[in-house]
Amino acid sequence: MFYSGIADEGAEDLAGQVRAHRELGWKHIELRNLSGTNLTDVTEEEFEQAAAALAEGGLEVSCFASQLANWARPIDSDFEIDRQELARAIPRMQRLGTRFIRCMSYPNSEPELEDGQWRTRVVERMTELAKMAEDGGVILVHENCNGWGGLGPQQTMDLLSDVGSENLKLVFPANIRRMPGITTAASVKRLSTSTSRTTCPKMIPTPKTPPASPGRAAATYVKSAGISWGTATMEASPSSPTSPR
Repeated sequence: MFYSGIADEGAEDLAGQVRAHRELGWKHIELRNLSGTNLTDVTEEEFEQAAAALAEGGLEVSCFASQLANWARPIDSDFEIDRQELARAIPRMQRLGTRFIRCMSYPNSEPELEDGQWRTRVVERMTELAKMAEDGGVILVHENCNGWGGLGPQQTMDLLSDVGSENLKLVFPANIRRMPGITTAASVKRLSTSTSRTTCPKMIPTPKTPPASPGRAAATYVKSAGISWGTATMEASPSSPTSPR
């Protein structure tokens, strides 16, 4: 079992992110932004510097938190942006020994497409991304945060079925409730009993509404047995950039 936080929710720069994880005693890290720039968008020189800093800090990268199909990329956005991002990500994942890359499944456009059209276009794009992931030896993990596949358990199951790839699995952050009418726990139970591709979180006690305080940040963790996901929290303070909550 291991924990790994989405690093930029603990600190903006990589040095702070590494320090946060070391103070928590964690050996794994999920990378997203380095000083405000996604890991897939930094230069090769910046990436190599980051890789060296991670190695020096004794941290392994559990997952890339990408921008693929996310809340800022509706279904009518330029798909080439996602293709190119995944193409850049794969060699960097291979360099760091990372198998998983987080994605969403495209929010609807403005004006909105009819549900069937939205679904069809999402499946077409996700199928191509899954094939790229397969060719590169990595796995897309779909987060139930935004997009057609995050509307509810049935849409999630349909997305997996329609794409039909072993290189598309699920990541289910327990702190996100995007499935109307049912609780997170019920959503996870429904998904976990329906497919082997589901990765289920182990719940740990965290406040429903974290108290407002400077530097408060939610961090996701990975419980490795599949991979299983849940939530943890970190809080920054003037004396300690991040300390366990």
